[in-house]
Amino acid sequence: MSEKYSLLAFKPGVALQSSELNEIQDNFYIQQTFNITALNNWFKILPPTDISVTGYINDKYSPGMWHGVVPLFPLQLRTDLISTNTIQVVLSVGWYRVAITGIQKWIYIGSERLLSLSTSNILVNTDYVVGVTVKSRIIEASQNPTDEGYELNDNSLGLISSWTDGASRIVLYIDEIRAWTPETIPENYQILCKMRKLETSLGSFTIKIQYPNNYLIKNINT
Repeated sequence: MSEKYSLLAFKPGVALQSSELNEIQDNFYIQQTFNITALNNWFKILPPTDISVTGYINDKYSPGMWHGVVPLFPLQLRTDLISTNTIQVVLSVGWYRVAITGIQKWIYIGSERLLSLSTSNILVNTDYVVGVTVKSRIIEASQNPTDEGYELNDNSLGLISSWTDGASRIVLYIDEIRAWTPETIPENYQILCKMRKLETSLGSFTIKIQYPNNYLIKNINT
């Protein structure tokens, strides 16, 4: 259940269930495991030269993570040219660290999230960032077996006890993905990656897409 729900919301006057204590433990160790795994994934990249990771001689690589949306693995985010004038940013299925009310939390994305951008709308030598909004919803425990909240009742014995009211759960999810210039991105958006369009020769362009720490995701030639 820890994969589905990010937080527990306890109710006054309702007994604490043993399954909820188990879930708190699971959540704690899952979050710790992902923190250690992510630190290893992002800090172990210590290149002999910055350009071998950033792709550009003037871009300095900053080992580690950033304040924003961080994939567990660098290769989780994919980008590609899907037509002559459209690029696509894909958040693959997996775990991502997000910030919610000042807390860093790993959440699971169970289906790919896509952003398509027209290359003609990306101005030359202008910085852009791809940002996402993170929202939450509350699921209440329910006595009705057909409701989503039915499984939130105590199940520590292997069976759901419908007579035991359980704590509510809070689900965090990525809602919207959009591209902005750094000056115009709203405060409720968290930065996932950045891009810049460069003219490599007359009429030819390269869009470099990097994480905020300058790790190169891909160069797309248009």
